[in-house]
Amino acid sequence: MTIFFIQDLYSITGIGVIPVGQVKSGTLKIGMKLKLNGKIMEIKSIEMHHNHIKEAKEGDNVAIILDNADLNTLTNHIRKSVEFV
Repeated sequence: MTIFFIQDLYSITGIGVIPVGQVKSGTLKIGMKLKLNGKIMEIKSIEMHHNHIKEAKEGDNVAIILDNADLNTLTNHIRKSVEFV
């Protein structure tokens, strides 16, 4: 279980919805899933300082590209923590 605090959201055409924030606990890895309001989203990519990384550890500020992301659902979670499994 990993807790991620969403600080902001970006929507980029051709890429998708990109939450930006900080890993509060645990380790964030590609392939982890997030379930919000019955919708399951999966991490496709993690970036830190414009570099692709395979995992982010507690305290890291990162951007994550989510597969099957829903902008409306994620917008309701800006400035909140979400749990990846």
